[in-house]
Amino acid sequence: MLRHLLLVSLLIATTTTSDGGEPISLFDGNTVSNWDYDPEHWRVENQAMVGEIPKGQQLNHNTWIIWTPVNDKPH
Repeated sequence: MLRHLLLVSLLIATTTTSDGGEPISLFDGNTVSNWDYDPEHWRVENQAMVGEIPKGQQLNHNTWIIWTPVNDKPH
C-alpha cells in the first residue's frame, strides 16, 4: 500500500475569493491554520499538505483535511 495517501500541493486551489471578491490565501505553506484535520494522519512537509497512514497501522475509514474559514470556526 502506498505510504502517502495524498499529497496536496495546492495545484488544485491556492486561493479563493472572499465575499468582497478579494483573493484570500488558503494555505501558507508552513502550517495547517484554519484547517480541520486529524494530526495523526495529516501534516505539512516540504510546503505541501501530506496525508499518511502511520507505519504499522491500517486506515479503516476515510480521513479528510478541510479548510475552515476563520468566521466559521466554533468559539
